[in-house]
Amino acid sequence: MFDGRIRLAVGPDPPLEALRHTLRHEYMHALLHDLGAEIPTWFHEGLSQLAENPQAVSSGNLPAVVPEEGLSALGGDWINWT
Repeated sequence: MFDGRIRLAVGPDPPLEALRHTLRHEYMHALLHDLGAEIPTWFHEGLSQLAENPQAVSSGNLPAVVPEEGLSALGGDWINWT
């Protein structure tokens, strides 16, 4: 979680690759936050997910991100998309 600081829940024997993915994701949130620009939450999360797993782009495994309502819905509540 990033709330101004990166916070990770780490058990006694964390899987290192999962930890690397999580750190890349949270550091992207921190970087975008430090830019100080008003960045939409959906864009923030998208870039963070891309930083977490950059191979997703080259493998073509990206999910469709345009909701049924069209691009105008990108300004809405993207967390509730199904």
